[in-house]
Amino acid sequence: MEKAPIVFHYGCMASEKSLGLIQEYRKARAVGERCLCFVPKKNEDPKHIVSRFMAGEGNKKTDEIKIPAKGVVDSSELHRAVKSYVNKAYKLAREQGMVLSRLRLNVLIDEVQLFDEGIKAVIERMAHNGVRVVCAGLDLDFRGDPFPLKGNNRVSVPEIMGISSETHRHYARCAHVLDDGAPCGKNATRTQRFRDVKHREPSHYDDATIEINKKKYIPSCEKHHTVPGKHKKLS
Repeated sequence: MEKAPIVFHYGCMASEKSLGLIQEYRKARAVGERCLCFVPKKNEDPKHIVSRFMAGEGNKKTDEIKIPAKGVVDSSELHRAVKSYVNKAYKLAREQGMVLSRLRLNVLIDEVQLFDEGIKAVIERMAHNGVRVVCAGLDLDFRGDPFPLKGNNRVSVPEIMGISSETHRHYARCAHVLDDGAPCGKNATRTQRFRDVKHREPSHYDDATIEINKKKYIPSCEKHHTVPGKHKKLS
């Protein structure tokens, strides 16, 4: 089977990288291709999905564009879900006399940085089995370092970018407040985290990598990205 492409949309927080996935979804559905969409669940609350790349609940009104997505705990659960779908689809295709190569499948994964390191192998396996994989996520953590995936082998998000056929960088606007009270507004490539919701104390380099509290984060340009404890002075 011919290998399918791996596409990666990346950038800092608020860079609209999830919209890249939504556009991929719409384009695929427009030509009748099938899509499976996944987002990670928070360990603290299995019912909560850490993403806006999902369907709204009930009749609640929202300004955000959302599409259906399944929440999974880890890469193994995601792999099982895709494998189960493919087995059922192939069985149905054989029964109906369809050509299997025409069963075009896209797997879209949001917030890939919150998965375990096994996600890299799962993505590669799907691509080599003809499944087009589209990912979105942070390339860097709040420190400005390659975002580490959960596990012991120190696999980071840029390694998934390295095996991708296409990479698309997205930019936010720097939200650092200048002396005149206006936000900086330059292209943001970093995610600034603070220890407090009023943005008075930047998080230290040795703080935990992941902290689920959106109010403590802002997009930042390189000039205004501050991480105490990261760099030592040259003299």
